[in-house]
Amino acid sequence: MFITKLQLKNFKRFTDLTIDLTSENNTKSRKLVLLIGTNGSGKSSIFDAFEVLNRLIKDISFPFYRASNVIQSSYYGKNTDQFEVGVNFEQSHLKLLQNNNESEIQTNLHPSPELFYGRTAFRYIPIITKSQLGGSQQRISKKFYEEEKDVFDVNIDKLFTKFLDAFSKKDTEVEQKYLDKINSGFSNIFGDSSISLKYSRQTPPIQGSHPFRFYFSKGISQDLDYSLLSAGEKMIFIVLFDLYLNVLNLDIQLFF
Repeated sequence: MFITKLQLKNFKRFTDLTIDLTSENNTKSRKLVLLIGTNGSGKSSIFDAFEVLNRLIKDISFPFYRASNVIQSSYYGKNTDQFEVGVNFEQSHLKLLQNNNESEIQTNLHPSPELFYGRTAFRYIPIITKSQLGGSQQRISKKFYEEEKDVFDVNIDKLFTKFLDAFSKKDTEVEQKYLDKINSGFSNIFGDSSISLKYSRQTPPIQGSHPFRFYFSKGISQDLDYSLLSAGEKMIFIVLFDLYLNVLNLDIQLFF
């Protein structure tokens, strides 16, 4: 069973994306499909959409989902808690309508756990669930590519401790210096065009409400949450984050 069309609305980086995979006679899907694009163009997000559907389908009590398979809208939705993922096959369709962590499936087929299958080089990418300074963030399934070590947690603590210390000393330039350092690294890596990734701000946690948050801009998209970056963009940010908080911190004057 070949995929003929994929439609994503408000999913990750995409506002409204349609990929039509039918051949010229418009009856059958192409047998070989290559996704080619620059870092951050959304290649991984397309496969994230398949994974969202796969998580729901693998529940043997479909369409009554186990708690472990609840889809977190805030992680996938583009600045909203609503998104859609639609997949058309040669003679059937499957659509997920997501609204505030409530999932609705529309389909004319009987999904099986083997509907989607894929292999990939596994990567560990931290998801930010840390909701307070100190301690370790709550661990979640490796399905979300969490990092095994607590390096990112420790660095988050270091950053906000420095901000709090600067605030107590009424040093208003510390945060801007940090942003400039990260964006200088982004500029060297991504270039300095109007659609290059830029780090815009961060917010501390509100316990019981939301964890630490990091925000970025790219082109016309403003206030992109860390979770909406591509896997490659996340890893570059984490590397720069670690570099400026640790390596450059050996000489504090180089950083602040």
